[in-house]
Amino acid sequence: MAWADKYRPVDISELIMPSDELNSIIRWADSWRNNEVIKKSLILYGDPGTGKTTTATVIANYLNVPLIEMNASDERNADSMKRVALMSSLYSDLLSERRIPDRLILIDEADNIFESRDPKRGGDYGGITELLNVVKETRNPVIITMNDYYSFRSKRSGREIIDNSLVIEMRPYRRRNDQRYREFINKCLERCHYILKKEGKSVPENDIIRIIKENEPDIRSIINDLEAYAQDSNPGTRNKKIDIYRYVIDTFHSHDYDKLINSFSDADFDPDYYIKWIDQNLKEEYQDPEDLKNAYDILSIADLYGRLSYRANYMLTGISQEIAAGVSLMVKNKNRSTGRYSMPDIIKMYSSRKGINGARTLLEKLAALNHTSSNVIVSYLWFYRIIKRTAEFKRISRILDLSDNEVKQI
Repeated sequence: MAWADKYRPVDISELIMPSDELNSIIRWADSWRNNEVIKKSLILYGDPGTGKTTTATVIANYLNVPLIEMNASDERNADSMKRVALMSSLYSDLLSERRIPDRLILIDEADNIFESRDPKRGGDYGGITELLNVVKETRNPVIITMNDYYSFRSKRSGREIIDNSLVIEMRPYRRRNDQRYREFINKCLERCHYILKKEGKSVPENDIIRIIKENEPDIRSIINDLEAYAQDSNPGTRNKKIDIYRYVIDTFHSHDYDKLINSFSDADFDPDYYIKWIDQNLKEEYQDPEDLKNAYDILSIADLYGRLSYRANYMLTGISQEIAAGVSLMVKNKNRSTGRYSMPDIIKMYSSRKGINGARTLLEKLAALNHTSSNVIVSYLWFYRIIKRTAEFKRISRILDLSDNEVKQI
């Protein structure tokens, strides 16, 4: 399990946020616990990685109730919101005189909920309008998260939802020279030390601070980079591994494609290296067959442009990277948690001085069987991994005279 998931806060005291905002959230939760509700819903907004969903989970733990979640992979329309309204309006104990909430409803990424204009109704109609009804009628606490607060506020029903909610911006500080910034850095540093101690790992203090400052305020990215650094015993490859690790995470989880591709100008790796990382981890990130098909379709187009860049026009290299960065745009069921991404198998082969000659020999044998080059056959190693345990592979192994070590390398 990735450290970001393994050490996700469970108790409300573990949340890294300014004390004013934290106390406001606790008071809101206590108002439900004590049956003194003023605002029925809580809005958490801010950039990805700032802890919105984690905060919702922690509040559910604090109230000792289950979290019922509607996330971005669900259908975002009026009908789905009506189902949420039904869930939020019910108590489990209908006979109890004291109306204590028995669940917490989470509406994740509410800025992506569908809304349209209906001429017959003379106004807005859709998911956000129904969400307003949920907020007004709910008998259980509702948490609404979003990235683009101002876009949500610009919608008619959105403004009314905000008026009926406690609104918290998930922003740990305003300026880097204020007290809140120093408190945030110290809390992140304390959290990193705690994780490293639990994992039995050691990272120099200066490098921990560098990792924090390169990623803040994205706490998830801080922990992911800390893990990438701590797990790599080769100092010469640490920075490059951290760099590519961050881009892989952003590719699979970012909601801002333009920001992602603009960030490639600072990347310390070439497009082919990046595409290999995406290819290696795609099947671990997405489980739905249709999502995998769509993502691999995009990746195959990116790979095609990459090959053309080597043979015909080097200017196409950047295009291949930008196409590969769009794989998540074709995916409906995104993985909410960040996985432990692994280095591409082919790069592992070549990065080991001991195994480099064996890897080349293996690729040459497979390339000869398929009447192609070693560079091309790299893209088809996945096929040989799939058939590795079949009788057909044993026949191929005999034909190519593969050694036990070469079979293990596939």
